[in-house]
Amino acid sequence: MLSVSAVKKMTVSLDVTRKAPLMADKKQPASASSSVQRSNPKKLGNQPQGGYKQGAARRSDKQSKKSNSRYFGWIAVAVVIIVVGVFVGIDMTKSSNSSTTTTQTASSDGVVTGNSPLLAPADVVNAVTTIPVSVYNSVGVGSQPPAQAGGKWTGTVTEPFAVLKDQPKIPDGSKKPTFVYYGAEYCPFCALMRWSLVMALSRFGHFSNLHETMSSGTDVNPNTPTFTFYHSSYKSPYIDFIPYEYLNRQQQQLQVPSQWVLKLYLKYDGTAVGNPAPTYNIWGSAGIPFLDVNNNYTSAGDPPSFAVAEAALTDGGPGRLAIAQAMRDPTGHVGISFDAGAFLAEANYISAGICNSDGNKPASVCDSQGVLAAKQVLSKQTKIG
Repeated sequence: MLSVSAVKKMTVSLDVTRKAPLMADKKQPASASSSVQRSNPKKLGNQPQGGYKQGAARRSDKQSKKSNSRYFGWIAVAVVIIVVGVFVGIDMTKSSNSSTTTTQTASSDGVVTGNSPLLAPADVVNAVTTIPVSVYNSVGVGSQPPAQAGGKWTGTVTEPFAVLKDQPKIPDGSKKPTFVYYGAEYCPFCALMRWSLVMALSRFGHFSNLHETMSSGTDVNPNTPTFTFYHSSYKSPYIDFIPYEYLNRQQQQLQVPSQWVLKLYLKYDGTAVGNPAPTYNIWGSAGIPFLDVNNNYTSAGDPPSFAVAEAALTDGGPGRLAIAQAMRDPTGHVGISFDAGAFLAEANYISAGICNSDGNKPASVCDSQGVLAAKQVLSKQTKIG
């Protein structure tokens, strides 16, 4: 059996179309198709006629603006071939999923540029992992905020998930429902989604060793502040969370995803820009972040809820602590500036997906007003399968 290092060397030799040639003395970078230009914002939870086609149009428009986020799907296919052929017996852990780490030093903005991001400050983590249920309920999926917020939340979550039916169990060997995240540290859309993921998952369990990073400084929406799941761990009595950060900020390989995770990506997300997975990808293009909640709910690419935040959080936004504190006060000045309500609404949808997969536990979360509102929206979507 080949070693991980041998597989990485094999990956470098793949002939993949890129804007810059691959360098033989570096690990292969890849690019994500996590992308999309949005249509006009709509009320959270609204399901407009033809919404899926509008989502496809959003993605197509923004794809033309990307520099380093075009061909992630082809890399996924290549890795599937390598992993299936070589790493059939590999045992990937469910928490930190650690791979080779190099010694790095912090840059001037406090973010490590290589494979060893810094531990997230406790005050930032505490702010987003202990948000009162009353705050989630105040947002729901489109409740009206005070007048100073313009009378409505500007974010939109018209297509939070594809709702699946009659799908096989995720083959991770767990007796609990499984939640898969597949993304990359350089990806600006993954950076935004991680805020809602940390918020939602903290309602069902506990993170340890969360680290901080920023998205790439050379992609769209550069230097978006965020967490990384690399080297983190998560424990919950209700669900298994399995995260993979495929590439680091410099688009160098960081983790080798398990073969079954890549198969999920190929089935429910797709292979490349313009090549979404047939049947299951309702957005019109493939990309990261990819979410799969127990094969019941999937999400692919640029979250449709973060239009305001994409610009507002570029190059650090108001700062990590200010962002985290604004999640607890979405109608405050800072919260309104980047539409913190959209992150809370996204967290309610994620929570609803988990609740519908784990038997509605715990009741304190699953029976809360915000989650019930999200469940109602999901129940009205046509199931695919």
